[in-house]
Amino acid sequence: MEDKTLLNKARATNKRFHDFKKYMMDLTRISNDLNNEIIIDNEKLKTLYAEINSLQNKITVLDEKKCKLETGVDELTIKMKNYELLKIHLAALNQRKQIFEDHTIEEGFKEQGKNVKT
Repeated sequence: MEDKTLLNKARATNKRFHDFKKYMMDLTRISNDLNNEIIIDNEKLKTLYAEINSLQNKITVLDEKKCKLETGVDELTIKMKNYELLKIHLAALNQRKQIFEDHTIEEGFKEQGKNVKT
């Protein structure tokens, strides 16, 4: 009876040992799986950080180009306004010149015509 009790205790201990061993193996497998997932996630994160850095560099380059273009647009706007002003001023000067030439020539002809008639 004592042998049966000892045998039953040994079987129970052996079963608990195998259950514990299985439990430890499961924990180790789960831990390894989680470590692999963490490694994969870290690699994905590194890739995303690299893409973010690349995009930030592109944003910086595009912002610099935008500033140059905006500066160019501002300069062109000022030059265009100056051009329009000069064009209007030139048209006014040409009109005055034409009026001056017309009056001067006509008056000269009129005076010459009067002198000839008298």
